[in-house]
This record gives sequence, structure tokens and C-alpha cells, in this order.
Amino acid sequence: MKTKFSKSIILLFSVSSMLGGYYLANERTIEADYSITFDTRAAEGTFGDLSGTIVWDENDLTKSKFDVTVEVKTIQTGNDLKDEHAISDTWFDAENHPQIRIKSTEISKAAEGYSMKGILNLRGVPKEVEIPFNVEKEGDKEVFAGSFVLDRTVHNMGSGMRSWVVGNEVEVEIRVPTSL
Repeated sequence: MKTKFSKSIILLFSVSSMLGGYYLANERTIEADYSITFDTRAAEGTFGDLSGTIVWDENDLTKSKFDVTVEVKTIQTGNDLKDEHAISDTWFDAENHPQIRIKSTEISKAAEGYSMKGILNLRGVPKEVEIPFNVEKEGDKEVFAGSFVLDRTVHNMGSGMRSWVVGNEVEVEIRVPTSL
């Protein structure tokens, strides 16, 4: 009996070692009360329909990852005409590029909170970004919150007579409550 128990324990540790401890990281469920906001000189609004994978292990950040997408057509500026213009081929080109995707390549501790380096694929143009963020506990939820500034021209967004009105910098704020 002792031998079977010992072999079971050895097998369990062997499998755990092969998985690299992955079982310690927790895949999180994105809660519906998330927010993704953006702000420029002449336009502001939100995006909906966030989906993807958030795996979080604060004790071993190498096991943590973000791979999330947002549907471009969910943009809401509070003005239907602006929304239609935003999804047109001049700006987001939602017909050819229906999603915005952020996929982490590295997550590390920062002076305040954490930092996520990753690839932002916007309008079919993948660019490296770094997003500082914090993780706050709210009851049984963990809330990931961060902000960053992007240059819309790097992603070939906005051309034509009035695109200068918007400005090149877009401030993005993300707040994503998650649960196990």
C-alpha cells in the first residue's frame, strides 16, 4: 500500500514538473463591467465586445499572459455619424480589420504595479507596445487597470483633409475586472 501511494506521489510531481508548474497560473474570466476608453483632441468614446485570455500568476509572472481582442464595430463615440466614419477605411477599416488585438510577450514588475510588453495589432499593423498596469482586488475579483498613449499614424489611421483635427496621440484607458 505504501508503495502505491509513493508511486502516485512521484507520478504527480513528475507530471507537475513536465507542465512547468503551469497549473499554478489562473486563467481569469473577463467580467462584463470592463471599460476601454479612448480620447483624442476631437473624439472620445468606448469599445465593447472584449474577449480573449487572461492568465495571471503574480508569484511567477512568466506564466502570466494577455491575449485579448476588441471588435472594432463596437466603437461608440456618442455620435452615430462619427461611429460610421471611425469604422470606415479612412480610420479603423473595420471591414478588412474587424478586431484590435493585444498579445503580451512579457509581463514584469514595475516601480508601481506591473508592465506588459506586447504586440498591438491595429488596422493590420502589428506594433510593440508597453502598457503599465495595476492589479487591484475588489472582493473576489481582480481588476487589471492601465493606460497608454499610441500614435494613430503608426497604424495608418486617418488621412484626408480633417484628420489633423483629431491629433496623432490617442490616450487609451483599460479597466478589466476578472474572476476565476
